[in-house]
Amino acid sequence: LLNGGDKMKLVVILNINPDENVKTKISNNREYTRRELKTILSNGFSGFIQNIVFYSNFEEFKQNVHNHIHDFVLNFDFGYKSRTRNMNVPAFCEIYNVKCFNPTPYVQVLCQDKFMTKKFAENFDIKTPRGLLIFSHSYNKEILNHFNYPLIIKPNYESESIGITQNSIVSNIEQADYLIKQLLNDFDGILIEEYIEGTEIAITIFGNNDNIFLEEVELCFPDKEFLRYKAYTSEIKQHIAIELKKSSYLTDNDIKHIKELYYNLSPNKLIRIDGRIKDSEFYLIEINANPGLYPKSVVPKTFELNGYSYRDMLKKLFLSVKECK
Repeated sequence: LLNGGDKMKLVVILNINPDENVKTKISNNREYTRRELKTILSNGFSGFIQNIVFYSNFEEFKQNVHNHIHDFVLNFDFGYKSRTRNMNVPAFCEIYNVKCFNPTPYVQVLCQDKFMTKKFAENFDIKTPRGLLIFSHSYNKEILNHFNYPLIIKPNYESESIGITQNSIVSNIEQADYLIKQLLNDFDGILIEEYIEGTEIAITIFGNNDNIFLEEVELCFPDKEFLRYKAYTSEIKQHIAIELKKSSYLTDNDIKHIKELYYNLSPNKLIRIDGRIKDSEFYLIEINANPGLYPKSVVPKTFELNGYSYRDMLKKLFLSVKECK
């Protein structure tokens, strides 16, 4: 599929930082693609997809969309400072009836909203941390008396650990109140959650009833003095390589409920579910509808731990693109 004899092309929308001096993925609370991603994907797809078109950002793609009505889009440009930013490209593709690898606009909006993601998961008997979504116009310090500490306090509509640091985990009301007021200056909607002390796992899911890939891995955090909490905060995500190992904490019941969630949310699309294990119980933290595809990202490493090379993973994810809707 997508070979030289086929009219369909793979269109990759990057989000390259216009400032060439900035090398990090996250800059000023905005997520960019690293410049090497184009080469990584070109090499990874070589041999089974020849026709690949890269755009530096969504705006470039919009100007050329009429050249790609019969093509297939893989998006890495997730917008900026909007409750619905993750849906921009999938919604645009839906309007023009262009096939898109990323999940649908509805799934994008739901998964970007951490609070609503938890409510969705609870419909499938999946536990989630006790929490509350607050806004600047409705916040009252008094509500902090109704939680068990420590808490983790984070932006509700962000991803890539934006706005989440080791300081996001607080042990008393005064710390919580101070952090909430700080975050409300920069972010729209803050999620307060009771912090789940336990093992962090990530679950990669892709496929359908006949052929589903559902595998969990444990995130093994390094022992560093400045890491008071073993949580996937920005200090770790952006600067420290963590080890992953295959794990089997999920019970048969957990897997059953997670499959039910997946089939009702985003079948045949790639998602990653992040959660924690406490007292042998699984708690869902969030769902990532656009998990990273860098070789060292959690999803490719999960595939690697299950016997797939990076190219094998891309083949599994993309060789059925003609059936994607």
